[in-house]
Amino acid sequence: MNKRRITAENSQHQQQVFGIDEYEDHIVLAALLSRDTERVEIPREIGGKPVTGIGADCFFNCDKMRSVSIPDTVTSIGGQAFALCRGLTELIIPDSVTELGVRAFRDCRGLKRVVLSKNLKRLPHGAFAFCYLTDPEIILPEGLEVIEKNAFWSAGWFELRIPESVREIGVGAFFMGPRPITSLPEDKGWYAQWPYGEAVTFDGGEGSITDITCLEDGCEVYEVTSGRAVREFFFPCDYTDGIFSFADEKNSRSAEQTIEMNFGTRAKIGAAYTLRERRRWEKK
Repeated sequence: MNKRRITAENSQHQQQVFGIDEYEDHIVLAALLSRDTERVEIPREIGGKPVTGIGADCFFNCDKMRSVSIPDTVTSIGGQAFALCRGLTELIIPDSVTELGVRAFRDCRGLKRVVLSKNLKRLPHGAFAFCYLTDPEIILPEGLEVIEKNAFWSAGWFELRIPESVREIGVGAFFMGPRPITSLPEDKGWYAQWPYGEAVTFDGGEGSITDITCLEDGCEVYEVTSGRAVREFFFPCDYTDGIFSFADEKNSRSAEQTIEMNFGTRAKIGAAYTLRERRRWEKK
């Protein structure tokens, strides 16, 4: 693979400068180097080789870009490829695209219309997170099968039609986001946040988190269902005290990072313990 810089003229005779990754038989765009370019037209080929991919972070924070044209030679769009492109109002993803990276359109707050590829099977994690859109037109293709977790996290308040082909929607897919119009059975996990649905262990058993109640100062109460029994655990204190733990090591690391970030001082962790004791007293 060879990295180099190329210049391509758009239809308005403006010079577009790209960083590219050149392979033996294809090209992947790595970056838009002419950051003031407003109308981006991705070339179909460069030096006789087709442009088949838009790499991760390729247009990251290109806030001057107002429009982008993607040729049907492109089959993949990398993670955060268009993140923070707040000047974009429309995105038409050609049907040649079969792979979309995580957070591909994160924080694209100007979007009014998005048409996704008819050959896209999965809408990835965080695809439209933090877009805060108002009544956009987002067309999900018939044939889409999976909407991954947090796909529309804080995407804005609007109705979103879910294709009949969708068979799986991840936790938090619509947290503070759109209202889905779907024939799938309603699942409150769609509007929840981590660690909803995760497995935990405790003295005497194991179960999964089936509800989360957010309290003051970042504290939370986890409802854990184990068979027919339901128990409550207070986070972070019950976790710190070893009263419950996560079955998955990755979740344990996430919990510890959350505690360090949100309860890293004596005053903050002290306030959490005070709140837990107050709740216990109120329940007596």
